Amino acid sequence: MDFQPYISDIAQAFVGLLSAVAITAFFWLKKHFINWIDSKTTGQQRETLHKVAEEAFAFVETTMTGQKGAEKLNVAIQYASTHLGEMGIKMDPAAIRAAIEKAVLLHKAATGQGAKTEAPTDQQQSAPLPDHVQQLLAAVSAFAMAEGQGNSVPPTEAATPQATNPASETMMIP
Repeated sequence: MDFQPYISDIAQAFVGLLSAVAITAFFWLKKHFINWIDSKTTGQQRETLHKVAEEAFAFVETTMTGQKGAEKLNVAIQYASTHLGEMGIKMDPAAIRAAIEKAVLLHKAATGQGAKTEAPTDQQQSAPLPDHVQQLLAAVSAFAMAEGQGNSVPPTEAATPQATNPASETMMIP
């Protein structure tokens, strides 16, 4: 009996199966490698965007001292998009604007000027919490202290409800 045709068929099937596995593995690795490269590139582009946005903010602040905010913002966006384009980076104008706004907020925070939205935030924080929220915060802080995790709870969160509602100190959990 001649086994040569059977061996040849088995070898061809094995080579075909091995080729299919190799091609599948190649494309799987290619996809993941390209995604990895894209994520690295996107991160670098974001860093570059933020650096250029800071440059644009500084440029506008020094050259356009008598202009209004909207005019300055438009010039800063134009500056940033031009310089990013020269580097071969294409960004959404909304992302450029957001990066410039972030640079402005960081500058205001560093100089102590603060944002315009700080007043309502302070008002919201000074408003008293409802009793059930105060009791819940007191119970959570008491539980955390009982478990030995009192150091991980910021003192302002634990002290605020107890200071505003003395009845919550005596609350017992059944």
